[in-house]
Amino acid sequence: MEHLLENLTDAQREAVLHHDGPLLILAGESEFDPARAEKEKVQWKKVMNHPKSQARIVTAAEGGEGHSMVNNLLLKNQIEFDWLDDVLGWKS
Repeated sequence: MEHLLENLTDAQREAVLHHDGPLLILAGESEFDPARAEKEKVQWKKVMNHPKSQARIVTAAEGGEGHSMVNNLLLKNQIEFDWLDDVLGWKS
C-alpha cells in the first residue's frame, strides 16, 4: 500500500487515508509473494473504514491471478458488480 501512496499528491493521500465509504481492493495472486500479500492486507485494513469494504486477492484456481486481473476481465467485472450489488443493497 505504501508504494501506492508515495505517488499521490498530499490531498490525494489524505483522501485515501481518511476515506470513510466502502472500498473494494482487488489484486491477482501473482502480484505478490505470500509474505508480501500478508503485509499488503495489513496495510489495506488500515484504510478500510467501512463495514462493506472488501480486499480480495484472486487466485489462479479462480482464473484471475494476473496483475489487476487482466487475464480474466469477466471475473473481475463479476466480482466488482457483485460487490456493488451488496454495497448498494440491490436485490436481484
